[in-house]
Amino acid sequence: MELSFVDVEDATLQVILQEPNVPITPEEVTMAQVIENPAYYDCRLVKLNNVQFAASDTTMTYAVEHGSATQNRNMTSCDGNTLVARNSDYADFAGQPLPKGSGSVVGIMTRYITNSNTGTKTTYQIIIRSTDEVNMENERCD
Repeated sequence: MELSFVDVEDATLQVILQEPNVPITPEEVTMAQVIENPAYYDCRLVKLNNVQFAASDTTMTYAVEHGSATQNRNMTSCDGNTLVARNSDYADFAGQPLPKGSGSVVGIMTRYITNSNTGTKTTYQIIIRSTDEVNMENERCD
């Protein structure tokens, strides 16, 4: 996640201070809403409903336990949109298996933008804070 204050005269106008010991309530959104308005959701705490890990990833763990990098795991929504769950190998849940069902996930939305001579590509990502915020016990929707 990158915070950039280029061309900002007063950075304090761009930062929201939170009261201590007051939890932030995640905004409930769909993948489609995030993809349609990525700048608004960038670095926001969200709850995505009706999502699941891609079937091809359900044999994997969140990340590589005792690894030293980050891992991408593909997620899909029940209406066909996709994004990446970006998980750290340092997370205490790195070695836990991904859930096989569908449901909801809470995390911080980000976007990874790459530029090349073929153009700009944006990858939408959610950073999971805890598996306590992953509830995927429903039947798969694919």
